[in-house]
Amino acid sequence: MNLSKKHKDAINLYIRSKDNNKPYLMGSVFEDLASLTMEVKTDEIAFPSETVGLDSITNVLVRNFNRTYEDIYTFCITDSVVSNDQQTLCKWVVVMRDSEKENIRVGYGDYKWTFNNELVSQLTITIEKMIALDENESSEIFSWLNKQSYPWCDSADFLEEMPASISFLKHGLTR
Repeated sequence: MNLSKKHKDAINLYIRSKDNNKPYLMGSVFEDLASLTMEVKTDEIAFPSETVGLDSITNVLVRNFNRTYEDIYTFCITDSVVSNDQQTLCKWVVVMRDSEKENIRVGYGDYKWTFNNELVSQLTITIEKMIALDENESSEIFSWLNKQSYPWCDSADFLEEMPASISFLKHGLTR
Protein backbone atom coordinates (compact mmCIF):
# COMPACT_ATOMS: atom_id res chain seq x y z
CA MET A 1 0.00 0.00 0.00
CA ASN A 2 1.46 3.32 -1.13
CA LEU A 3 0.13 5.54 1.67
CA SER A 4 1.84 7.99 3.99
CA LYS A 5 1.49 7.52 7.73
CA LYS A 6 -0.22 10.92 8.14
CA HIS A 7 -2.86 10.09 5.52
CA LYS A 8 -3.47 6.62 6.96
CA ASP A 9 -3.74 8.01 10.51
CA ALA A 10 -6.31 10.63 9.42
CA ILE A 11 -8.38 8.07 7.49
CA ASN A 12 -8.26 5.65 10.44
CA LEU A 13 -9.45 8.40 12.77
CA TYR A 14 -12.26 9.33 10.37
CA ILE A 15 -13.47 5.73 10.20
CA ARG A 16 -13.25 5.38 13.97
CA SER A 17 -15.24 8.59 14.39
CA LYS A 18 -17.93 7.69 11.83
CA ASP A 19 -18.31 4.01 12.61
CA ASN A 20 -18.30 4.46 16.41
CA ASN A 21 -20.22 7.75 16.77
CA LYS A 22 -17.31 9.80 18.09
CA PRO A 23 -17.89 13.29 16.65
CA TYR A 24 -15.20 14.86 18.86
CA LEU A 25 -12.51 13.07 16.80
CA MET A 26 -13.42 14.85 13.54
CA GLY A 27 -11.48 17.99 14.51
CA SER A 28 -8.31 15.90 14.27
CA VAL A 29 -9.27 14.83 10.72
CA PHE A 30 -10.75 17.87 8.94
CA GLU A 31 -9.79 21.53 8.66
CA ASP A 32 -12.35 24.00 10.01
CA LEU A 33 -13.27 25.11 6.46
CA ALA A 34 -13.05 21.66 4.84
CA SER A 35 -15.55 20.64 2.19
CA LEU A 36 -17.39 17.39 1.54
CA THR A 37 -18.79 16.35 -1.83
CA MET A 38 -21.15 13.37 -2.03
CA GLU A 39 -21.74 11.67 -5.37
CA VAL A 40 -24.63 9.29 -4.69
CA LYS A 41 -25.48 6.93 -7.56
CA THR A 42 -28.18 4.95 -5.77
CA ASP A 43 -31.66 5.60 -4.37
CA GLU A 44 -30.99 3.47 -1.26
CA ILE A 45 -29.33 6.28 0.70
CA ALA A 46 -29.30 10.08 0.60
CA PHE A 47 -26.82 12.78 1.57
CA PRO A 48 -26.48 16.48 0.79
CA SER A 49 -24.32 16.85 -2.34
CA GLU A 50 -22.12 19.59 -0.83
CA THR A 51 -21.25 20.33 2.80
CA VAL A 52 -18.78 22.95 4.03
CA GLY A 53 -17.17 23.31 7.44
CA LEU A 54 -16.04 20.93 10.15
CA ASP A 55 -19.25 21.18 12.20
CA SER A 56 -21.50 20.58 9.20
CA ILE A 57 -19.38 17.66 7.96
CA THR A 58 -19.43 16.16 11.46
CA ASN A 59 -23.23 16.48 11.56
CA VAL A 60 -23.63 14.76 8.18
CA LEU A 61 -21.06 11.97 8.53
CA VAL A 62 -21.21 11.21 12.24
CA ARG A 63 -24.13 12.62 14.24
CA ASN A 64 -26.94 12.26 11.68
CA PHE A 65 -25.49 9.07 10.20
CA ASN A 66 -25.37 7.36 13.59
CA ARG A 67 -28.97 8.32 14.35
CA THR A 68 -30.04 6.02 11.52
CA TYR A 69 -27.29 3.39 11.36
CA GLU A 70 -25.57 1.17 13.89
CA ASP A 71 -23.10 -1.72 13.80
CA ILE A 72 -21.20 0.23 11.11
CA TYR A 73 -18.15 -1.34 9.48
CA THR A 74 -16.24 0.69 6.89
CA PHE A 75 -13.37 -0.97 5.05
CA CYS A 76 -10.76 0.72 2.88
CA ILE A 77 -9.42 -1.65 0.24
CA THR A 78 -5.62 -1.61 0.47
CA ASP A 79 -4.82 -2.78 -3.06
CA SER A 80 -6.94 0.06 -4.53
CA VAL A 81 -4.99 2.86 -2.80
CA VAL A 82 -3.39 5.52 -5.00
CA SER A 83 -1.65 8.24 -3.02
CA ASN A 84 0.72 11.20 -3.25
CA ASP A 85 1.61 14.05 -0.88
CA GLN A 86 -1.74 15.83 -1.27
CA GLN A 87 -4.28 13.13 -2.20
CA THR A 88 -5.30 9.59 -1.37
CA LEU A 89 -7.87 7.65 -3.36
CA CYS A 90 -9.24 4.24 -2.45
CA LYS A 91 -12.26 1.98 -2.78
CA TRP A 92 -14.41 1.39 0.28
CA VAL A 93 -17.09 -1.02 1.43
CA VAL A 94 -19.60 -0.39 4.21
CA VAL A 95 -21.91 -2.75 6.07
CA MET A 96 -24.34 -1.39 8.65
CA ARG A 97 -27.67 -1.98 10.30
CA ASP A 98 -30.50 0.48 9.58
CA SER A 99 -32.03 0.84 13.04
CA GLU A 100 -35.18 2.51 11.73
CA LYS A 101 -36.03 0.05 8.94
CA GLU A 102 -34.50 -2.95 10.72
CA ASN A 103 -32.49 -4.14 7.74
CA ILE A 104 -28.85 -4.41 6.73
CA ARG A 105 -27.29 -1.95 4.28
CA VAL A 106 -24.28 -2.95 2.20
CA GLY A 107 -22.55 -0.65 -0.26
CA TYR A 108 -19.37 0.33 -2.01
CA GLY A 109 -17.75 3.30 -3.63
CA ASP A 110 -14.67 5.51 -3.67
CA TYR A 111 -12.97 7.98 -1.36
CA LYS A 112 -10.92 10.88 -2.66
CA TRP A 113 -9.10 12.62 0.20
CA THR A 114 -7.30 15.94 -0.31
CA PHE A 115 -4.91 16.93 2.45
CA ASN A 116 -3.43 20.23 3.54
CA ASN A 117 -0.55 19.10 5.73
CA GLU A 118 -2.06 16.56 8.15
CA LEU A 119 -5.71 17.62 7.93
CA VAL A 120 -8.28 16.93 5.22
CA SER A 121 -9.27 20.01 3.24
CA GLN A 122 -11.66 18.21 0.87
CA LEU A 123 -13.28 14.78 0.79
CA THR A 124 -15.28 13.36 -2.09
CA ILE A 125 -17.30 10.24 -1.29
CA THR A 126 -18.78 8.39 -4.23
CA ILE A 127 -21.47 5.84 -3.40
CA GLU A 128 -21.63 3.54 -6.42
CA LYS A 129 -24.10 1.02 -5.04
CA MET A 130 -26.05 0.39 -1.85
CA ILE A 131 -28.51 -2.40 -1.22
CA ALA A 132 -30.83 -3.28 1.65
CA LEU A 133 -30.99 -6.86 2.92
CA ASP A 134 -33.37 -8.52 5.34
CA GLU A 135 -32.27 -8.59 8.96
CA ASN A 136 -32.20 -12.43 8.77
CA GLU A 137 -29.02 -12.10 6.68
CA SER A 138 -27.20 -10.22 9.46
CA SER A 139 -25.78 -13.13 11.44
CA GLU A 140 -23.89 -14.61 8.49
CA ILE A 141 -22.72 -11.20 7.24
CA PHE A 142 -21.51 -9.88 10.60
CA SER A 143 -19.79 -13.20 11.41
CA TRP A 144 -17.90 -12.94 8.10
CA LEU A 145 -17.07 -9.27 8.76
CA ASN A 146 -15.49 -10.09 12.09
CA LYS A 147 -12.95 -12.27 10.28
CA GLN A 148 -11.77 -9.32 8.17
CA SER A 149 -8.85 -6.99 8.86
CA TYR A 150 -10.48 -3.72 9.93
CA PRO A 151 -10.51 -1.03 8.64
CA TRP A 152 -7.87 -1.84 5.96
CA CYS A 153 -8.38 -5.01 3.97
CA ASP A 154 -6.95 -6.47 0.78
CA SER A 155 -9.64 -7.21 -1.84
CA ALA A 156 -8.62 -10.87 -2.22
CA ASP A 157 -8.93 -11.41 1.54
CA PHE A 158 -12.19 -9.49 1.63
CA LEU A 159 -13.74 -11.58 -1.15
CA GLU A 160 -12.72 -14.87 0.44
CA GLU A 161 -15.71 -16.78 1.83
CA MET A 162 -17.98 -13.81 1.17
CA PRO A 163 -21.64 -14.62 1.87
CA ALA A 164 -23.67 -15.11 -1.32
CA SER A 165 -26.14 -12.40 -0.24
CA ILE A 166 -23.46 -9.72 -0.73
CA SER A 167 -21.60 -11.19 -3.70
CA PHE A 168 -22.41 -8.02 -5.69
CA LEU A 169 -19.45 -6.49 -3.83
CA LYS A 170 -17.13 -8.48 -6.10
CA HIS A 171 -18.06 -6.12 -8.90
CA GLY A 172 -17.35 -3.09 -6.75
CA LEU A 173 -13.91 -4.30 -5.75
CA THR A 174 -12.80 -5.41 -9.21
CA ARG A 175 -14.12 -2.47 -11.28
